[in-house]
Amino acid sequence: VQDFLTKPFSGEELTAAVRRVLNETCLYSVLRRRQAESEGGGQPDYLIGEDSTFREALDLMTKVAALPQVTALILGETGTGKGLLARALHELSPRAHKPFQQVNCSGLPDSLIEVELYGAEPGAYTDSPGKRVGLVEQAEGGTLFLDEIGSLPLHLQPKLLDFLEDHTYRRVGASQPLSANVRVVAATNRDLEQAVHGGLFRSDLYFRLNVVPIRLPPLRDRGNDIRLLTSSFIDRFNREFSRNVQRLHPDAEAMLLCCSWPGNVRQLLNVIERAMLLCDGSSLTPDFLHGLELPGSPEEVTRFPTLKEAERRHIIKAIEIMGGNRTRAATLLGISRETLRARLKQQPSAEDDLSPAK
Repeated sequence: VQDFLTKPFSGEELTAAVRRVLNETCLYSVLRRRQAESEGGGQPDYLIGEDSTFREALDLMTKVAALPQVTALILGETGTGKGLLARALHELSPRAHKPFQQVNCSGLPDSLIEVELYGAEPGAYTDSPGKRVGLVEQAEGGTLFLDEIGSLPLHLQPKLLDFLEDHTYRRVGASQPLSANVRVVAATNRDLEQAVHGGLFRSDLYFRLNVVPIRLPPLRDRGNDIRLLTSSFIDRFNREFSRNVQRLHPDAEAMLLCCSWPGNVRQLLNVIERAMLLCDGSSLTPDFLHGLELPGSPEEVTRFPTLKEAERRHIIKAIEIMGGNRTRAATLLGISRETLRARLKQQPSAEDDLSPAK
């Protein structure tokens, strides 16, 4: 089940739900194709989830993808999947048959970023090997992804703004401008508004990039998605490492659900990959999970929470995310409302932490 409507519903609600399912089906097929292409060592896809905020981000991304001239700004903490979302946006767009070029603005010296982006004429800089074709030119007709845009040096920001305004640029050392038909998608884990106030980022460039902001939520706020992602990663590494893990031990699951995940989905991916390398049985137990930061005091961390305690926290978190609506919380948890009611009765202390039932 990808969606549901509560009766009575209007024709507009039905149309919106159908459109949402069609968009997600298209996205799913694109991501599955990329996963199939990456079998044998490529990066696994992890743009999957049922969290409402995450699904809103995917829905907005598919809408932007259909508008090939619109600039997008992807926001989110490190490890949330901003780069994968940018590539999915490209592959769902009319520009999909054209190149996708990306550059990490924090991964190059200031002196090379301009050359990397716009290219250079022969002799334009010391030890120049000849004419250099930049990523803007290489991305003609397609998408240019500027990762960590918050790290773009201040003196280069006006040139990017000019390119966004009129799609023209100059190679380093050139006198004549060139033009390029390129969609720009940028991403950052920084607070650009704060950077603007601090004089580290131009306000006009920020507003030009921030035409359509798409915010990816951190993993700690995505509820049941931890289970979905873990299952997907186990399936993948079963294939890659020739393992036969059929079960995630309940205590291991509780451990994953309790983690704060400062590294987000990327951290979860790394934890499961390491665990699958070490595991040679059919059950993935807590013994194989390393590098997790559990919440609470040192005493609470030393005393690993019981499955019942972890379940209680998870139920409370789901109800809080859904604003106290227990029917929606049950859907988020993948159980019926009756099952949720029974679990709460089994854990009466949970009722003390909740608002009146809805």
